[in-house]
Amino acid sequence: MRRALTGLACLPLTGCAGDETLTAYGADHRVWRLVEVKGDTRPPPLLLTFAAAGQIQGRTACGEFAGELAAPYPWFEIRPVPRSTPPCRADATVLSALAGMTQSEVSGDVLILRNDSGGEMVFRADG
Repeated sequence: MRRALTGLACLPLTGCAGDETLTAYGADHRVWRLVEVKGDTRPPPLLLTFAAAGQIQGRTACGEFAGELAAPYPWFEIRPVPRSTPPCRADATVLSALAGMTQSEVSGDVLILRNDSGGEMVFRADG
């Protein structure tokens, strides 16, 4: 049922062109900077981009990662689980939090990722 409703919502907005992920709903071709995690306004460095349909790339304090968005909007799931290259202990916490997010919302220059446990990551579009 959830998938059917998402598909119907997709048609009037963008036509989706086969992409029902966050990329098709306003997140594409922008650089998203993490500005808050669970109320902490001094989060570790994390940048996200959604340059291609259903794809996510990121830059952390120590490295980079890439993956696929594996759930239709507003759901959020990254495959494979993000790990920075090269591996870095400083990135483990923020990447673990990102991997635990299950819902997404794009509103103008704000991207919010949430999960059912009350976790929340707020991003702002650069530029």
